[in-house]
Amino acid sequence: MIRPPSELTAERVTNVRMCCLWGQGMVIIRVRAVKDAFVAGETVLMLLEIENHTNLAFNDVSVSVERIVNLMASGSQHTVTDRITKQKFPGLPKSTTYVSENARRMALQLPISLVPTTSGGLIKCSYQACLELSAGLLTNNARLVVPLTIYAAPPPHEAYSMAPPAFWHPQMVAPAVEVAVGVPVVTMQSPIPSAPPEPGPAKGMPNPTYAGAI
Repeated sequence: MIRPPSELTAERVTNVRMCCLWGQGMVIIRVRAVKDAFVAGETVLMLLEIENHTNLAFNDVSVSVERIVNLMASGSQHTVTDRITKQKFPGLPKSTTYVSENARRMALQLPISLVPTTSGGLIKCSYQACLELSAGLLTNNARLVVPLTIYAAPPPHEAYSMAPPAFWHPQMVAPAVEVAVGVPVVTMQSPIPSAPPEPGPAKGMPNPTYAGAI
């Protein structure tokens, strides 16, 4: 981690329609988290506020983590999106508001096998958390997407005799690798090559002669 984690805040207003035509009101989703950067295996703790200004009940409330991999080559781009994990929570009745002390607290466990976020010229890997509310097949879903940064689990700092940054307090730490000691090590040394001989003075080359030349 090269910078301290930032507080995660986001908000989205969704106008809900039935059959793409009839308006049913709006839903406001707000999310807050202490940080926006995590290590694989950590738990993402989020505070969710919802204002349901519709006459619909959202029976399906879920939070998921998606991985987006962009592959680029020969001027072309291909994107692969995978859902890494998903967790469902109790539904939201119609005309209900969860704000302030009534806000929903959600915990989402990240898999320990997550590869870290990468940003390369040919391969890019990014993550996002998706909060989604569904009222059925005939209405559009209310969806809020927030970016997440995933770091590799750091090794114990004692292994490198250096302390981690003051702002870095990961919940997960990579296990130390035990190295066998007392094994003799043979060092192979190559003799220093001698300098090549200096070139001598250039000798003159006689001009070529051709039979029958005038």
